[in-house]
Amino acid sequence: MIEKLIEISNYATFNSLKFTNGNNSDWDGNFKKNTIIYAPNGTGKTSLSLIFQAIKENDSNLIDKKRRISSDGSPKISILSDGTHIQFDNGTWSQKNHLDIEVFNSFYFEKNVYTFNLDDTFNKFIIENDPKLKEEVEHLTIKRKELIKLRRRAKFNRRFIKLAIQDKTKAIELATKLNTTLNLKSRMTENEQLNKRIDKKSSDFDKLYQKFMSNSHLISEQFREYCQKINDILSLFNDRIIINEIKPIYSKGGHSELSPTLIYTLSIDGKNTTLQDRNEVSFDYYLSDGDKSAIALASFLAKIEIMKNLDKKIIIIDDPFTSFDSGRKQRTIDLLAKLSCKVSQFILLTHDIDFGEKISHRIYPKKDLLTLQMFNHCNSTNIKTINFSREMLMGLMKNISLLHDFSKSGADNEAELNNVYSALRLSLEGVFKIKFFEFNSPNTWLGTYLEYIEHSEDEDKYKKFRRLVPYLQELRDIANYSNSAHHDESVFGNRNMKNQSELKSYVKEALELIDII
Repeated sequence: MIEKLIEISNYATFNSLKFTNGNNSDWDGNFKKNTIIYAPNGTGKTSLSLIFQAIKENDSNLIDKKRRISSDGSPKISILSDGTHIQFDNGTWSQKNHLDIEVFNSFYFEKNVYTFNLDDTFNKFIIENDPKLKEEVEHLTIKRKELIKLRRRAKFNRRFIKLAIQDKTKAIELATKLNTTLNLKSRMTENEQLNKRIDKKSSDFDKLYQKFMSNSHLISEQFREYCQKINDILSLFNDRIIINEIKPIYSKGGHSELSPTLIYTLSIDGKNTTLQDRNEVSFDYYLSDGDKSAIALASFLAKIEIMKNLDKKIIIIDDPFTSFDSGRKQRTIDLLAKLSCKVSQFILLTHDIDFGEKISHRIYPKKDLLTLQMFNHCNSTNIKTINFSREMLMGLMKNISLLHDFSKSGADNEAELNNVYSALRLSLEGVFKIKFFEFNSPNTWLGTYLEYIEHSEDEDKYKKFRRLVPYLQELRDIANYSNSAHHDESVFGNRNMKNQSELKSYVKEALELIDII
């Protein structure tokens, strides 16, 4: 389990976020079993998900590519997991971790819309559970490794021969360093023999590979189960798209290990496409952005479901949908809430506060749920706790809730004090607008209502305000105190530090007046 975020420095939007000696927020860096992180655009949401992906893949390039442009230092990352520090410093990870992490983000989406690219973990799971497939893949892999070894030897000889011709002194130094001899004739002869062996083994391998690819049993039961799971999930989003055919393609280029990519065809609105169609017509003409999001997410969730040890997995989801309508969003919430109960740890990042609020109500038990917000502060990203329900309150309700909370618990920092200070006037104005709605106009403010109270004793059209005459002075006191929040037009805004005790007395008075109004 990922226990604590200790540090992210010189990385993407993170200048220096540390939880070693406290932090300028109310979050201490500790995660829970279920964590939902709301991150408005530009606050580093995808960059944070890439940290988890880099940990999963033990990849330093993913971190180096996001080096903070405005910093001279190199990225530093430190995370505590199961009592072990996972650290990135000086361009490398401190140690290979053994966390069972699965990450869904924009990179997964890009790779798994038009084909399904099986990662190493899933590939091994598929092959390990099909003895015949495993035997043939292992046989091909051995032949592939032999061929790669010969090619590397031939490549080294060619470079060595070229160096000896161009600079014999350097060639002798290299030969001494490698504890070998400088014998051009011998190496040229060896390379002639190596090239013949390479040609023969390459031809034999190609024949084995073609035979392997033509066997119908390659569509193993695991592949079929995977395809069916995807369709089961897709059916929850819509009934117009069905994956009706899959074909694994085992790449024989680059690495010695053969890892399959699944090519698939679709049935769209009852019309079947074929593998040949894929070469002629792009799915872009058939699929909406929402359809493509559904396919990518379904492929990810299907992979998670059919693999073993689900209760040991850490699942990271970064923005699980794009262009989803409300119905698809609701189904996404259903699926992810159910998944959160089955896994070791569930971390969701989203730029949609409404989605974050809705799914937070579906995750249980609540004691295992943490809700956070990423935000920009002093040219860096920071993270604080968030109450989604409070943030989703609209206008007046949100402001009055701020006043009530402050009257009970006070404020922890100047930003909170300023929020409460601003809510004073807005709360009173809002209550007046509701209670005396027939007097509303675009230019009706708190001061306007106070004038109506003042004139109510002489003018009948304002008689509805007469009952508030005894409270006019108190209302004027609050209006005068909160005036700068409404009218401050200075370049720097209101620069007066609020006194918490003084503010609390005005808040108490305002809440009493709200009850009276």
